[in-house]
Amino acid sequence: MNNTKRALIISVVVSLLLVLLIVLVDPLVSDRVLAPDTGASHYYWKLPTRNNFNQVIVWLLFLIHLSGNYYLIRKRLKVKERDFTIENTNLLVFNVIMILIHFVQSIIGYDGLAQDVSVFSSQYSVIFMLVTIILMEIPRRGIIFGKKIKIDKNIMKFLYAIHGFVFTFSIVYTFWYHPVINTIGHLFGFFYMFLLFTQLSFVKTKIHTNPKWIVSLEVLVAFHGASVAYYVQNSSLWSMFLFGFGFIFVFTQIYGLALKKMQIYAIQLIFIICAVGYYLITDISNVHQILWIPIVEYGHVVVMLIIAFGINKIIKNRKTRRVNENV
Repeated sequence: MNNTKRALIISVVVSLLLVLLIVLVDPLVSDRVLAPDTGASHYYWKLPTRNNFNQVIVWLLFLIHLSGNYYLIRKRLKVKERDFTIENTNLLVFNVIMILIHFVQSIIGYDGLAQDVSVFSSQYSVIFMLVTIILMEIPRRGIIFGKKIKIDKNIMKFLYAIHGFVFTFSIVYTFWYHPVINTIGHLFGFFYMFLLFTQLSFVKTKIHTNPKWIVSLEVLVAFHGASVAYYVQNSSLWSMFLFGFGFIFVFTQIYGLALKKMQIYAIQLIFIICAVGYYLITDISNVHQILWIPIVEYGHVVVMLIIAFGINKIIKNRKTRRVNENV
C-alpha cells in the first residue's frame, strides 16, 4: 500500500471519528431554545436573536479557514510530485484543526453563518459544485447516456484552473453555515463535508482525480439529501433526492467507471424497476419526482455551457478583430 492510499484510509477513519465526536459533544451544543420553523426558507438550527460578537467570530473563523486552504493549496500546486506530500499533510492537519475549532465555536456560540445568510445560499453552493463536476467530466464520460459534446479546450482549461478555489469556497462556506449538531441529516452531511475536505487536501495526487473516488463523492449527496428529508424534515420527498441523484448516477456518472455496456444497462434497468416500483406502491402520480433533480442539474449544466460558449466566442471574436486590425 503506497503513502497516498494509506493517507486516504486514515482520512476516512478520522472523518468517521469526527462524526462520533459530534454525537459525544451534542449535549453541550443542543441545549438551546430555537425559533419555530416558518417554512422552506427558514433554517431551524439558529438562535432566535443575533449575537453580534458571536457572528463576527464565526465570519472570521470562516475567512481564516478559507484563506488558509487557499494558501496551502497554492503551495501544493507549486510542487510537481504526484504522490502524497508534506503539503497534502499540512492541508489535512489544518482542516482537522479548523473542524475541531468549529466544534468549540458551536459549543460556545452555537450559531454558524446561517444567522446571517439564506439557507438557499448553502444549498446552492453545493449544487453549483456538483453541476460544475458534471460539466468538467463531459469530455470523459459524456453529459448523459455517455454522449459527449465538443467543448472548446479554452473553456475546459479555465474550469480546471479555477475549480479548486471555487469548490474550496463551497465546501468551507457550507461547513461553517451549520452549527455542529447531532441529527441524522447533519451527521451524514458533516461526514460528507469531511470527505470533501479530504478531497481538497489530496490536491495534485492520483486519488484526487481517481474516477471511482470522485463518483463516490458525487453519489453520497443522494443519501445525504434523502436522510435530511426523511429524518430531519419528516418529508416524503426523501425519495425525490434518492431517485433524483440516483438518476444522475446511472445515466451520467456511471459512464466514468469503465464498466462494460451490459453492466451499465443492467444497473440502469434495476434502477428503473426500483424507482417506478416504489411509486407504484406509494403513489404513481408522484413518479415525476424522479426527474426534478436531474432537470435542475442538467438545466444548470446547459445554462453554464451556453454562458461559457458565449464568453469564449466573444473573446475569440475580439482576438480575431485585433489580428485583422494589425494586418
